[in-house]
Amino acid sequence: MLCAVWGGWLALIPLYAREEMGLGAGQYGMVLSVLGIGGLVGALTVTTVNRLLGVRWAMFADLLGIAAMAALPALTTQVWAVAAGAFLGELGGLRPAFAVFAVATAATLVPFLRTTRVSRLPPPRTTVIGTRS
Repeated sequence: MLCAVWGGWLALIPLYAREEMGLGAGQYGMVLSVLGIGGLVGALTVTTVNRLLGVRWAMFADLLGIAAMAALPALTTQVWAVAAGAFLGELGGLRPAFAVFAVATAATLVPFLRTTRVSRLPPPRTTVIGTRS
């Protein structure tokens, strides 16, 4: 679902920015720059956010940020609001962390002998082709 939201946003925002918001290339570049700033702030604060909120609530906060990113262009054509939504969506510098948390959560819930069905970890006492045991 996250991929669908992000893919849809990234595919449609250029057209929306030009046609509905009337943005030029420079203004659109500024909106996209806010994505990078959000990612940087998220990456720098992810450990603190996890400590303060816990992993589950941090992941939930990331989902709310992505929802804001997707919803704000539908609600307004104000550049600052769409940029703020982009910032919140990418603030989930938590987005890469979201994937790490999801795999870590699966690793704690799935018995080790069944992890090959969930991830690419080989089960214990097996030899991976091309390695020496």
